[in-house]
Amino acid sequence: MVTTALVMVFAIFILSLNSCNLFTTDSTYSLTGRMLKDCSGEPYKNYSLTFYIPGNGLGQKKTVLGTVSTDEKGSFILPNIPSNRSGNIHLKHTIDANYVTTWGNFTIPDSVNIYEDGAVYDLGDYYGVYTKKSLIKISIDPGSFDIWDTLYIGFGINHYSTIYPIPNEYLYDYSSNGSNIRVSSVKKELSRIWGVKKAIYQNSFVQNTSNEYIKLHTIKSIVTTCTYPDTTYYHIP
Repeated sequence: MVTTALVMVFAIFILSLNSCNLFTTDSTYSLTGRMLKDCSGEPYKNYSLTFYIPGNGLGQKKTVLGTVSTDEKGSFILPNIPSNRSGNIHLKHTIDANYVTTWGNFTIPDSVNIYEDGAVYDLGDYYGVYTKKSLIKISIDPGSFDIWDTLYIGFGINHYSTIYPIPNEYLYDYSSNGSNIRVSSVKKELSRIWGVKKAIYQNSFVQNTSNEYIKLHTIKSIVTTCTYPDTTYYHIP
């Protein structure tokens, strides 16, 4: 009697899940985006793209979700992907067997319900060549330092800029080039450490340096792709 009741409850549960498209393969979703050559905004026209889920070496074989070409504006849409085909999706452009351009991989966030038939996930823009930019305007109290002191700003023991003599203001202009990137995957924040005197600056990267010291000597600024963001303002007392 109890067993029969449990079976009926389980059957109702499964039916309710199925009504929400959680176990059905009838629903489909689409992937959209845009491919640009560089920061000029010139599109990749008629550019073929293949979306696939790689095998895992444990019996799961590579699954190709589909191949699509961009239009005159570099935009693409890959429709009618079965909702049960998602996960670690890779993107590539194949010229021939010996030359393949890879465009990284992505997962679809939980905020996009691909089991809702007709769902669309917009991947945004991709750049073949891009520049990350950040701009920090630093005001400095020179009365806190000796006239022979040097200001160090950087992100590693041997990766820094030196400023001497220490001015009242300094504009830290950051840019870095890269290739084959999805814009939304670029980190939106830049962190730099400052210190006066080389030994003190380099000591910031020693393992036992206090978290409070690092907090007081960290400059965080906004990072954008291809255009300068709003200026970040920072004061060194």
